[in-house]
Amino acid sequence: MISARNPLEGTLVEVTKGAIASRVRIGVGGAASTRACGQAVASPVGSGAVASSS
Repeated sequence: MISARNPLEGTLVEVTKGAIASRVRIGVGGAASTRACGQAVASPVGSGAVASSS
């Protein structure tokens, strides 16, 4: 389970912006890209959160 108490360390790999929700992919496993490590976490987030962090 991933939560604020159990965070994953990783590198932002991709942000796909949508009108209502955006998709964020984070590469985990110690490598800078998902191609190198083969592992990624993807999550939908509100587009307002993506816009405010840009």
